Amino acid sequence: MNRKIKSLILAGAMLLSQLSAIPVQASGVGESVGANGNFTDNTASSEVYVVASSAITGNLTLTVPTTVTLAVDSDGTIIAPTNYKITNNGVIPAHVSAITTNLKNGFAFGASGDKTLNLTLNTNPLTTGNVSIVTANAWNIPVSGELALDFAGSVGNIANFVSSTDVFTISYTITAGAL
Repeated sequence: MNRKIKSLILAGAMLLSQLSAIPVQASGVGESVGANGNFTDNTASSEVYVVASSAITGNLTLTVPTTVTLAVDSDGTIIAPTNYKITNNGVIPAHVSAITTNLKNGFAFGASGDKTLNLTLNTNPLTTGNVSIVTANAWNIPVSGELALDFAGSVGNIANFVSSTDVFTISYTITAGAL
């Protein structure tokens, strides 16, 4: 083998050895971690990446809350945070196309009684399972905009209510485009 070819092979081997020494980290897709890299204090953040169809250019980049704490007044009225929202950080509009709830610890949606919740989210009554979205265009999330998520309602029979109870999960399906 001539010297030029040997030099090229050695240079290629050196380059490959350097590339393999570069640390590589996972992209974070599918992970849910807190600020220090661990899931702690029931808080976390998740990045969701969606491959759009050829009709839409760009990626959905939204911030969706992972937890919300609702306080209950002495008369059973829900006191909800004012900054619970979905933020569109992307370059294409989006909308909430479906909402699903899953009740926990013996709670039920209803008007009154022990462990009952009479709740609305943006004026849509919450129910078990799939929640009907009453006014579809009210769930649009504009580019660089926000969708406020406003809870209202009450808890039945507040005298028997146990504090710090995990009551339900809520899931949002987010779709590209505005309605």
